Amino acid sequence: MKKFKIFGFIACLALAAVMTVYGQPAPIADGVYFIVANNGMVLDISGASAANGARLSTWAFTGGTNQQFRFERQADGNFRITAVHSGRVLDVSGNSMADGGEIIQYDWGNGPANRRWRVQGSGGSFNIVSVSSGRFLDVPATSREIGTGIVQWGTANQANRQFRLVPLAQANTLIPVPNGTFRIVSRGGMHIHVQGNRTDNGAALVTWPSAGGANSQWRFERQGDGSYTIRAAHSNLAVDVQGGATGDSARVIQYTAHGRTNQRWFIIPSGGGYFRLVNHNSRRVLDIPGHATAQNTELIQFSDNGGTNQQFRFPGL
Repeated sequence: MKKFKIFGFIACLALAAVMTVYGQPAPIADGVYFIVANNGMVLDISGASAANGARLSTWAFTGGTNQQFRFERQADGNFRITAVHSGRVLDVSGNSMADGGEIIQYDWGNGPANRRWRVQGSGGSFNIVSVSSGRFLDVPATSREIGTGIVQWGTANQANRQFRLVPLAQANTLIPVPNGTFRIVSRGGMHIHVQGNRTDNGAALVTWPSAGGANSQWRFERQGDGSYTIRAAHSNLAVDVQGGATGDSARVIQYTAHGRTNQRWFIIPSGGGYFRLVNHNSRRVLDIPGHATAQNTELIQFSDNGGTNQQFRFPGL
């Protein structure tokens, strides 16, 4: 009995020592997480590079190890954040103290302050703050552009400095759409059809007030880079930005599938169960021009402005 009491006493002392070093309970448990930005994208080491100096940026969810980060609390209560694919840690480049300092991956070394991070927040929303500069991990100007480089900026909490930390075990919750056949419905309630039930190359995608036949059914197939190919069920032709155009107002049509990036679409959450479809080639989004409510309006691609005419949901059949 005395032996058990002694062990219990030692355990209590050890716990007290830990609490003294850490100062307060950890905001998150040690583990592997996806870091999800307020704009619906996840943070990603660009190109899955394993090299020192590779940028941290936004991207569509792929589930890859270059989007997985191991959070490990250190003896000072701050965190080491390690990219799983490379074993390198998040770092404020050059130990910058200024707004706009780039966030990269780098060897841990002796764990200097520019490679240590304070995680603060609760309820699923967190700030990640450089111990060295006191500045927040930041999506510049609340950018909605896929591939935007992450920086440090400011010392005040705001939306583009808030992140969700999703445990690895919950990765499936970040897949926007499973492979399968769905309808595409705008936030305004319009269904997306292939105009006139046509089966030829070049037919426009248009709005229609109700669901129809197979020309309003779409087969989604997820690719390894997180993008999707989307085919009309009646024709098996792919949703395509005509001619590979990269500018605003280019027509969105159906065309024979060829696998190039003007036929691939990133699906990014916009909130409330709606998503934006971002063309891989142009980085512009599927758009109902001018918020049109008339049936048979032809769809285009346009710069992402956050409008409700660029938001869609994908109900099953």
